[in-house]
Amino acid sequence: MKLKWSPVIALLLAIQLPSSFTAAAAGAGLPGMKSYRVYQNDKPLQEFGPRKAVAYASAYCNSHVEKIETREWLWDNLPCYKVYQGGISQSEWEFVSYREALAKASALGTAQIRDLQKPGWVYAVLPRYRLYQGERAVHREHSLARALTYAATLSNSSIRAEDNRILWSNTKKLLALGWNGTSDSFSITSQLAGTQGLDIDSPTWFQLDKADGTLTDNSNDALAAAIKDKGLQLMPLVHNKFDMALTSAFLKDTAAQMKFISSLTSRLSGLKADGANLDFENIRSGPRPVYLIRHFLCRSAALGGNEAVGRSSAGKRALEREHRL
Repeated sequence: MKLKWSPVIALLLAIQLPSSFTAAAAGAGLPGMKSYRVYQNDKPLQEFGPRKAVAYASAYCNSHVEKIETREWLWDNLPCYKVYQGGISQSEWEFVSYREALAKASALGTAQIRDLQKPGWVYAVLPRYRLYQGERAVHREHSLARALTYAATLSNSSIRAEDNRILWSNTKKLLALGWNGTSDSFSITSQLAGTQGLDIDSPTWFQLDKADGTLTDNSNDALAAAIKDKGLQLMPLVHNKFDMALTSAFLKDTAAQMKFISSLTSRLSGLKADGANLDFENIRSGPRPVYLIRHFLCRSAALGGNEAVGRSSAGKRALEREHRL
């Protein structure tokens, strides 16, 4: 009896035999079989054996190798680290190894490295010192010395730490003047030793003694030098003994004023004073106090001295009246 094959069975065998043969051949690893495919991102590039696939893929950035049969992900060189500077990065700053990323970050100086597979920074170099002009941030520096050098070129500037503490500033502020109600050197030295935050010291050293412009001088060169050495400005107090009659007669005599001013400015210059605290009180209103101060300022300027003058309240009011006229 002859065996007859149905057309359906014959067709199935025809399909199955090549499939079985292919699986067996893959398991046996036939020579020349290309089992791995190289991709760059999701674009297929070439197919190779395992070793050649990795070697080929290594020449491309953002590449990986898959097993063709199962699409198993076997190898990649996708970037693991990215370098930032000031919150900005670029594709060329992406690296497979931390060593490469660190080399780039070190070359940039102020940089950070992010692990692309984890949150947060794995490396960061940020300048410690922030420079402000007013309340506007203008610069950052790693070293305090460089920060100080830069800040000194700006007016109304400050250096702040990361916690916003102000470490240094040259902002304009009210100046603290300390008046010593005596000319005694020991008393003045003791007062300064127990005082902090002082900007200007004003010893009571000079007074108008007579209506002819005679000046009483109780100043002390050694003490003046010591005050300056402490970093303080020196503005000795000059008073009129609060004598209305004496002062009125003095202000009526231009020659007396010139004598007084000449003696005072000469001595202030010798002391290297930064100015004078003119404390003329109990005087009649009018333009004459203004003229005295004007003469004093002109004489001081002629000598090349400091024109800063601390004026009495009466003198200030007199100047204000003059400016309004």
